[in-house]
Amino acid sequence: NLKRKYSEFQISPDSRYAAFVTNETGKYKVWLHDMQSGKIKKIYTGGYKLDEKIDYSYPLLTWHPTGRIMTMLIEKQGLFWLYFYNIEDKEFTDQNLFGFEKILDISYSNDGRSILFSGVKKGQNDIFMFTISSGNYEQITNDTYDDLNPRFLHNSNRIIFSSNRPGDTMVWQGKGKTGKMEK
Repeated sequence: NLKRKYSEFQISPDSRYAAFVTNETGKYKVWLHDMQSGKIKKIYTGGYKLDEKIDYSYPLLTWHPTGRIMTMLIEKQGLFWLYFYNIEDKEFTDQNLFGFEKILDISYSNDGRSILFSGVKKGQNDIFMFTISSGNYEQITNDTYDDLNPRFLHNSNRIIFSSNRPGDTMVWQGKGKTGKMEK
């Protein structure tokens, strides 16, 4: 189908499943492919068929490090929602991310307790860390530079991201801490 766009192809950490999104003129579906059995199952449908310009940037997909939870971020009526799909229970739970204009990328920490994301708040693109158990997030960067594609490194003790900063390091001062943050 020429009107169908595929995106967000993500393989689970154990390589058992692949998740991906199809979008046909604004109506999207999230699919789960069991690569052992070959079965493909639609697990979520959202959006609306539109004749105008379509935002293909959602949903965003990522896997929990255990491979048992596929996480998607969707925008619904101007709000951002994290949906956690449990592969074994075949059920969703959700949490809201308040106060953002756009979220561009998401990824888990090694222990699966936090999600790192690039988000736009007050017209500024920065890095945030969302703690799943508390439902709260902490702003990691806060400046005029564009910070994208954050990932945890070194057992989630460091963060790497792309940026249009003029240098290759930045000084981070937050919550009483002063230090050099590598980027």
